[in-house]
Amino acid sequence: MRLDGAVYGQPLLVGDLVIAATENDSVYGLDQATGKVAWRTHVGSPVPLADLPCGNIDPLGITGTPVYNPASGLVYAVAETTGFHHVLVGLSVRDGAVRIERDIPTPDGQPRYDQQRPALTIGAGRVYVAFGGLYGDCGPYRGSVVGIPLSGSGPLISYVVARWSLRARRAGNLTASLAALEYREMLRLLEKRGWKKAPSQTPLEFAAAIPSSEISAPVAQLTELYQSARFGEHAAPIEQMSSLLRSIRDTLRSRKQ
Repeated sequence: MRLDGAVYGQPLLVGDLVIAATENDSVYGLDQATGKVAWRTHVGSPVPLADLPCGNIDPLGITGTPVYNPASGLVYAVAETTGFHHVLVGLSVRDGAVRIERDIPTPDGQPRYDQQRPALTIGAGRVYVAFGGLYGDCGPYRGSVVGIPLSGSGPLISYVVARWSLRARRAGNLTASLAALEYREMLRLLEKRGWKKAPSQTPLEFAAAIPSSEISAPVAQLTELYQSARFGEHAAPIEQMSSLLRSIRDTLRSRKQ
């Protein structure tokens, strides 16, 4: 069955129904056995890549994995829609009818630079929605989490990552840039040997997909250091990353001989 857009989030299995959400801002209920469409609900108009400051998904619609609440029979998903709105919807798993719809203000006040990619989760009477940046790491976004009552109404709760001091940010930006260079060089070396990172893979997912061998451990270590430099508040150990990169390069060269 061909859906109306790319699927980045993990499909859900609810009874005999497969729930899949697309980048065209549609949610499908598919028969598990036949793949036939039981229902389809289009919840908005996605944002074209040309309207975004950076990114690699075109258009940008529903990216994060939805979550199902068996107590209410609702599937929750977050759609990015025209105007850089992030809209939480709650759909009936029975027929796809929209029962809940609420615009979520991103806590950092930068909705154009925020992307809802992590999976949604439910806890303590709320659905939790996390935001990060677009592919390319552009703009003044800050990571954040919003908790919305399962009913869709009532006050929100939120957390936003604290700002760095200017001095720490400058040091962090420098080492993060160097760490990114080391990581991209690793990707280039691995791609030459047939291991190409897919756009839909996170760095950690790609590292885990490298077959177990003498390079899998240094690839995983370098990836973790890159992630820490990109998203953490501490300077990256560039010398250690360079050493790991040399180890990967030397191992790949010895394989060719």
